[in-house]
Amino acid sequence: MKNVILFAFLSLTATTSFAGFHCPDDITITCDMDVHNTDMTGYPNATGVNVGLPVAYADLDIINGCGVGQINRTWYQDLNNNQSIDGDEPSCTQIITVSYLENGLFDINWPPNRDLSCLSDISFEVPVIVHGPCDLVGYVFDDLVFESTNEACYRILRTFIVINWCTYDENDPSAGGIYNYTQVIKVTEKELPEFTDCEDITIAMDEGCQANVTISSTAVDIGDCPSEELYWTVEIDLGWDLIVDYEYSYLLNGGMYLAPTANGEELSIILPDLVDGGTHGALYTVRDGCGNVRSCQQKIYVEDQKAPTPYCHSFLTAAFDADAMPAMISAELFNIGATDNCTDSENIKISFSADPDDNVKEITCGSQGFQFFNIYATDEAGNANFCQVFMLIFDNDGCSFRYAPMGTVKDIRGEAMEGVNVYLTDGVDAMYQTASAILGNFQFEQIELVSDYYVMTDVSKEELLQPTILDLKRLQDYMIGLKSFDAAYQFVAADINRDRSINSFDVLVLRDHLIGVNTLGKEAFSTYVEAESIVDSWREYKTEVNYMNYDGSFDLIHIGLQDMYINAEESVQALFVDQNESIKNTILTLTNKLDIATEGIEIEIELPIGLAMEQISLSSDVLNISSNQYHYNIESGVLKFVSLNTVELVANEPWMYITVDSNIDLIKYINVNWINNDILVRSEIHSQSLVDLEDEQLVHEKLLINNVVSDVLLIHDNLFLGQVNVYDMSGLLVYTAINNNNRLDVSILSQGMYMLQWTDGQTMRVSKFVKK
Repeated sequence: MKNVILFAFLSLTATTSFAGFHCPDDITITCDMDVHNTDMTGYPNATGVNVGLPVAYADLDIINGCGVGQINRTWYQDLNNNQSIDGDEPSCTQIITVSYLENGLFDINWPPNRDLSCLSDISFEVPVIVHGPCDLVGYVFDDLVFESTNEACYRILRTFIVINWCTYDENDPSAGGIYNYTQVIKVTEKELPEFTDCEDITIAMDEGCQANVTISSTAVDIGDCPSEELYWTVEIDLGWDLIVDYEYSYLLNGGMYLAPTANGEELSIILPDLVDGGTHGALYTVRDGCGNVRSCQQKIYVEDQKAPTPYCHSFLTAAFDADAMPAMISAELFNIGATDNCTDSENIKISFSADPDDNVKEITCGSQGFQFFNIYATDEAGNANFCQVFMLIFDNDGCSFRYAPMGTVKDIRGEAMEGVNVYLTDGVDAMYQTASAILGNFQFEQIELVSDYYVMTDVSKEELLQPTILDLKRLQDYMIGLKSFDAAYQFVAADINRDRSINSFDVLVLRDHLIGVNTLGKEAFSTYVEAESIVDSWREYKTEVNYMNYDGSFDLIHIGLQDMYINAEESVQALFVDQNESIKNTILTLTNKLDIATEGIEIEIELPIGLAMEQISLSSDVLNISSNQYHYNIESGVLKFVSLNTVELVANEPWMYITVDSNIDLIKYINVNWINNDILVRSEIHSQSLVDLEDEQLVHEKLLINNVVSDVLLIHDNLFLGQVNVYDMSGLLVYTAINNNNRLDVSILSQGMYMLQWTDGQTMRVSKFVKK
């Protein structure tokens, strides 16, 4: 039995061989040899009475960790088969010496240096060691870590020590058996952090003309290896004078220390002192874990946003003689003493309007009697507030009760409108008329003072835009909440039926107008209102202004339907129109030259006057068409179609078929508009063709069970015989079949419009159908 290897040296004395039982000779082997190969190490020799008795051995190993040393092998004849040596059993001892094998087989494959882009990419790689069978090898390693060096944002010097304990002598390390290597691991990430919030801010002053200021910013580290934390430095420059008044940083201690923020987390700082009014600055510098730095400058405006408090004389009187000169009334006349939190009272400007320089009012015959004024108080920051006053102005018989009212006409953008007719009415008839000049201003002549006079306009400019499918789409989007209105004029523009409410009735009347079911007057899409009437509530808009509201100027603004959304962008799309004629039918096929994704389609076509609605039908492979989407005006001959379907129109594939049960001349007017990404796309007729399918022998019959099919066409004609011919809309024969119980397989045909021809034996018959 083999004993456990011992790492010690024992001194043994060999026993004397028994007579007739002799051990093999002592032997020396190398550590790579098999010590239990008795063919190599030898076998005992038995003579005499010992021949044939069972033989066994027991080893006492005196071997070190390299497999080198001595083995004392005791051979014995196990007479009683108890697997142990008894005193009366023959035995002897063989010495086996195991020596070290120096074959030079030793190699180390060290892990290579690594240049990585992310910390998570770092992996642990071990040396791969190739050694001999008698070697006892081990290794240790030690990491030296550097962060944010000039060379990389993260650097590891990993030093390995490999020792062959079978050749290394710790008393003489230079003799060999020990090996050193340093692996260099670098993480280099150059992606700079990005600011997602560094906008300028405005902060209102308090009653003491100062402000508590809180600033904030947000940054995010992007890229393949984002940092978990970001490090900040913020410099505050009060007064924008290039002098740093406060500095906060992750490098500082105490109250100015900024703790790192998580990636994408907002940084917020409350300044310790109240800040005076003016322009100030904050310079944010953010650093990621790899030392990449980005800066952003933020302006901080501390402003006086509180308007003054005006105190006014609510009623004053004045007299003037128009024959001598007009009266000049100063706005300061009404001021008792306006106050403000940041502006001294003597520096507050008093005026008749929001313009601080409008501080004198000229009183003429047109402004005698009761006059109502808004007296404005404006502080040095431009904040204004007003009080309402009125004045009774007496005329010393110089005016003879006459005046010359004036005003302006502008659009919603404040641009002057020239040539707008303005009327002064008594509520029924127009008493006086004038027109706006090039700057949009108008003025009536000297006229009598009549308390119930009204000022109004009409929509006389023919160039005002007509409604389109885009206006219908925008109105519908507002109704279902996809868009919103912010300005009062947008609500007025959308109030089509002028009931001071925006609801589904406005959508319906606009749709019916577009398809020609009804015709709305121009006032539905274009109106003039008093500017001040929509300041508080758009529903209070006035199209007629009573003289009692006159404060020296009738200011009117024009609001059109297109003012729901100011977007003048348009584009053009090419349109192909094919007009196919038979004896009794005309089929118009509409095809686009390019692909277009559309949220709405509008079609207007001039057909002959006097057709019946029943003679016209529309079909499409891509649109869902209902009868309430189109209308034909029998008097004008105009067919209109409106659809707000969202569809994809594919280039060179027909998307609309318009069938007229009449033989008509080449269509002279066709207009198609599409909506694409909230832009109106107008059609440009690229080509128009007329194909005559007329044949004197053909008699058109509506004998198809269903003229829109996918696979099988059913023909309701008991006289249907023999062969069937199918023509495309250019007149080309594309398919021939034999009658199969009045069922025709058309599955092989492409999508489109076709003409079907067959005979009852005497007369040729023809009908049209659409293959889906």
